[in-house]
Amino acid sequence: MTLKTTELGSYNANCYLLKDDESGKFLIVDPGFYSGKLERFLKENEVGQLEYILLTHGHMDHICGAAYVKENFGGKIVIGEKDAPFLEEYRFLDGAEDYERAFRKTKADITVCDGDVIDFASHEIKVLHTPGHTMGEVCYIIDDLLFTGDVLFKGAIGRSDFENSNVFLLVQSLRKLASLGGDYRVLCGHGEETTLSQELKHNRFLEKII
Repeated sequence: MTLKTTELGSYNANCYLLKDDESGKFLIVDPGFYSGKLERFLKENEVGQLEYILLTHGHMDHICGAAYVKENFGGKIVIGEKDAPFLEEYRFLDGAEDYERAFRKTKADITVCDGDVIDFASHEIKVLHTPGHTMGEVCYIIDDLLFTGDVLFKGAIGRSDFENSNVFLLVQSLRKLASLGGDYRVLCGHGEETTLSQELKHNRFLEKII
């Protein structure tokens, strides 16, 4: 598979494009802001039709472009069941008027829960419910790729001080990730890529809870 990354919006959220080289099928993860930059990114990578638009959670900097991407490139919108309402109503994002202007309501095509599996070409998309940053946040595992949204970052963990957050659930979710076994490329919602083994060894926040 081929993985490409770009940063979108004033919050610099990571957006990931994944191509199955054998079938030529594409999916996108967290198209957080639709602009000329994202449109060029998709066209430069010769995306004609998307299979899925995977959303890790419902915050605006991760979902704001979903409706536009679906309109222009197709794809089924996938989000955690408890975060699906975020798609239908603008939720305030501090200091981000550009998101409020750009947001367009839409609906999920598929809502997912812990343990769900979605087929993508010859691969499986495995869903882990990892609440805490939001109540419906999910991580997606595709082969050795682990898309963690805003749960786990390189050297850091997600915030739990929002209205829809819960620090105790976040700790449980991080323990779930830590117990996965094996190693994964950790593709975060913001910042640099890392690996699960690297975070287990060096992330000082994880040291305190596992």
